[in-house]
Amino acid sequence: MNAADLTVEVKGTLVTLTGTKSTPLPTAERIKFQCVERGHGPVRARGAALLPVNSHGGTARLQDGLLTIEFPKVQEKRQAARRFADRGNPGDHGALGAEE
Repeated sequence: MNAADLTVEVKGTLVTLTGTKSTPLPTAERIKFQCVERGHGPVRARGAALLPVNSHGGTARLQDGLLTIEFPKVQEKRQAARRFADRGNPGDHGALGAEE
């Protein structure tokens, strides 16, 4: 499989790999196989990133038949704790504002 035969697409945390695999069979009069991996046809694989990633900064590298896809991590701000302090008037009950 060549890098030109592959497409990597990222949407949110979902990573989709599509392509076409074409492996030529060996030329011999008698070929016996114990187990054969699919050598040709369309390929599609999907996976999800477990943490938020920067999909625009991602890279993909195909070397010696191994595809490596890397993305920089993005800081998850929704999980950060925020502290609130009372900013109301002395007679105003329940006026809270977020501290920066």
